[in-house]
Amino acid sequence: MTKKLVVLLMVLAISAMTVGTSFAVEGWQVLTLKHQINDSTGISVNEETYTNDNWGYNYEHIDLGINYQANSWLNIGANYRAMQQNWKALSLFRNISAGYVSVPYINATIMGKVSGIELYNTFILAYNTGADVLFWWNISGANFPVEMNNGSILIPYVNVQPFIGLNALGLFNLRSKLGVNYKFANTKWIVPGVFYVNEYRNLNSIFNKDYNGVGLEVTLNLQ
Repeated sequence: MTKKLVVLLMVLAISAMTVGTSFAVEGWQVLTLKHQINDSTGISVNEETYTNDNWGYNYEHIDLGINYQANSWLNIGANYRAMQQNWKALSLFRNISAGYVSVPYINATIMGKVSGIELYNTFILAYNTGADVLFWWNISGANFPVEMNNGSILIPYVNVQPFIGLNALGLFNLRSKLGVNYKFANTKWIVPGVFYVNEYRNLNSIFNKDYNGVGLEVTLNLQ
């Protein structure tokens, strides 16, 4: 049952991305590597890409981070992101022709559990060197873990993420994400998942539109 469910999740994700491309829906791919140094400190590497064939747009980033679990309800961290966004017709950032731009940021996550539902809120302060924009990014979400008969855990989740430029742009992105991850009963090193994402991007008077995406995400826990 476990293998069949994972295969089904992956088939649904790949099918959704293939069909989505034909209808100008973005295809997202997310890969995250995690390593726990000790009980309180961990490091991570994240790669995320998505494309929009209808608008001739593609996005990619590599994100390196370190986090510290201060106590049962607070996690703090620092990250460095190398990011590029390419438009076929228009560059939105000043030095986009140079390739990747740097986005360093700090973050703090407050978390708790109510009736088995895992609640969290992440506060992020970031600086995009390419756009010269200091921005506030907030992630508010909930996980709804369900233990299966075989001991594995299915984790539906939902979150909302506003991006607010503090020295320019204002609210330039509002993201909503709905997905499901799967934790195996007998191994913790791989966690696959699929998701749907909606974004309202208000970057300028031309590209203030709603975008939809479907994707596949995989987390590898390296011990």
